[in-house]
Amino acid sequence: MAVDLEGKVCPAHPDRPAVGRCIVCFKPVCKECLVRANGQDYCSQKCADTHAKTSKTFDRFIEQERLERRRRLIRRIVYTILFLIVAYVAISFWVRNPETVETWIAMMVEMVVSAKDGVMEIVQGLTG
Repeated sequence: MAVDLEGKVCPAHPDRPAVGRCIVCFKPVCKECLVRANGQDYCSQKCADTHAKTSKTFDRFIEQERLERRRRLIRRIVYTILFLIVAYVAISFWVRNPETVETWIAMMVEMVVSAKDGVMEIVQGLTG
């Protein structure tokens, strides 16, 4: 990206034209003030150090995000595998013992219906 420096001067040396712009604070800088580090232009060593420190922090943040995404993916895979194992065991048990499973299902349906009836009685008592 070309930096338009036409007519810009260095704040520290107003008699000198700017040859670059600091990538941290965007000040125009003359040839004497220009600090080059890692292929970038800075107005001072302080800005160069600040950029280096910020870049390292940002790189660590990106690495942490990448690791967290990997952990979430692994967690999803493990949960999916566990679900499939439980489903396989449940279906295998049902196929081998259909009467027992049907009895359990009937008991659960009966418990849900009686719980619903109990809730309905409570609601009618409160509104009645």
